[in-house]
Formats: sequence, structure tokens, C-alpha cells
Amino acid sequence: MLTLLSCATPEKRFLDTTAKIPSKNLRSYKFDSAAPLIARVKPAPEFLLNALRRMDLVDGYSSYAPTPEELALIEKYLTLLPKSHQELLKSRLIAIYFVNNFMGSGLTDYVLDERGDLFAIMVFNPDSLKTDISTWMTIRENSCFIKDDPSVRIKVNCGTQYQGFLYALLHESAHLVDYVDHRTPYVEKDMTYIAKTAVPSSTALTRSVWKDFSTPAPQFEFEQHKNIVFYGLQGGPRIKISDAHKIYQRLAETPFPSLYGSQNWAEDFAELFTWHYFANTLGQPYEIDLFHGQDRTLQLKPMTFPHVVERNEVLRQWY
Repeated sequence: MLTLLSCATPEKRFLDTTAKIPSKNLRSYKFDSAAPLIARVKPAPEFLLNALRRMDLVDGYSSYAPTPEELALIEKYLTLLPKSHQELLKSRLIAIYFVNNFMGSGLTDYVLDERGDLFAIMVFNPDSLKTDISTWMTIRENSCFIKDDPSVRIKVNCGTQYQGFLYALLHESAHLVDYVDHRTPYVEKDMTYIAKTAVPSSTALTRSVWKDFSTPAPQFEFEQHKNIVFYGLQGGPRIKISDAHKIYQRLAETPFPSLYGSQNWAEDFAELFTWHYFANTLGQPYEIDLFHGQDRTLQLKPMTFPHVVERNEVLRQWY
């Protein structure tokens, strides 16, 4: 037995370990690839809620059932996704869950079958269904900062046409695309164990932008980058809001469309896709304003940052 175990590859050991985790094993779910996407909105199973509670170190997660009006909104927003994303979701997405008190906008997590083929689930914060997108993004942006100066405010303008759920859905669908099509080398390190082909060291989107998964290329690194966290996760926030002005000024010199996207290359792709599609396909605004008292001291339009514009050609090839 010891000889057999010692001969097992890291990939085999990883798959064996993952198969024992209910939330990661396709057998734990009822998956119907023929079901319409809206029919995949389901109550969150207890084994998944337990996994999420352990991950985020919280007890207050429970399943949320969308109202008929919210289901209609979800269905409408699913049709707004690029056709390529819709097709990928139809073949790979097991279920969509809404979880009360979820810390964040959403989560996409991989699930494996017995052959190591990849599927996914999506988890969303139900408050995103009830909150307009500008308010939702303003809440997210402010969650990055310690409010040491009450006169400093950050406001995000994404218009009034959509709810925050559209942002979350666009962003999370991009993660699923990245899992399958490797827009970045990998969404998380686990992918290197289950990839069916060799994992590239860089892609068209990461080359010259990222040194590694969470380290920007030297010319795009900036002060307090490692302290950028959101939603109160990872012990955050860690950055004083009194430092926000200089941090956003530096952001404008990078290829990142948001502070959130500057955390690692997986979030970079998800944010770059989301805001490119939101602005250029859906024709909506995306602006970040900083205020000191009643005075606006800085306005950013991230999709016009010079280094962000340089990346548009890669996105246009895909969408």
C-alpha cells in the first residue's frame, strides 16, 4: 500500500482528496444540462452552506428563495450575457444559489466529476437583486477602506438601469469562462492539477501585466497593493480612506479597471470583461468619484485609462 501511494501523482492525490469533499463532487448535486438556466436557481444545500460558513468563518449563511419578480429579473439578466457565456453556462453550470448575508457579491466554484471534468456552481448575495448597481458598487468600493476621515467619500456611478446582480452575474460568468478557456493561466492553483492540457505561464491578457498570479509587473505595482481586500474578508479593510486619493491616482496609471481587479489576474480578467461589456456593449457609464466634503477631488473613468484601452483589442477578439 505504501508503495502504491508513493507512486500516485500529485494530480491523482488531488482528485482523490477533492472527491471526498461534497461541495466539490458532482455526485452531490442533481445536474441537468438540458434544463434552462433559470431552472437552475435552487435552494442552497446544507453541505454547501456548511462549506461556505467554514470558508468565510461566519455562521449566518442560509438559503434565500428569490421572489417571482426576482426570478424574472434573473432570467432577463441571464439573456444579457454574451452568447458564448450563455452556452458555457448551459453545459457547465450545475446551479445558481442565493445565500443570505453572503460576504461579497458572488462566488463561482468548480465541481469535478469522477473523470476530473470541470463543472461549476454560482453563489450570489440576494441583496444584489434589491439594490441598484451604482449603490451596490459604491458599497463594494468603500468596503476596501478604513473610514479614518469621515469627510472623504467614494461614489461609483454605473447608471440607474440595472441592479447590482447584473454586475455579479457578469463577473462570475467570466470566472467560469476563465476556468474552462484559460483567459488567464489559471483561476486558482488547483487548476494546475486538473487541467487537461499544459497550463501556460502567461496569456494574451496577463503577458506584460502580471509577474505571477497576484503580483503585477513591476511597472504596475503600487503602494499598499497587498492590502487591497473587500467586503470585510481577510481581516479587512486594511487601507485608510485618507490614502484613497493617491491610490486611485496610481490605479489610473495601470491596466487594471478597478482596485478589485488589481488583486490577482483572475479578478483582473473578470473585472476587465465586466466593465468592458457593461460600457461598450450595454452602453452604461462606469465612473469612480472621490469627494472631500462636498467637493469632488477626483473622477476616474477606468475604461478610458490608457493601459486599459490597450487591452481592448484582446477583448474584442473574444467578444
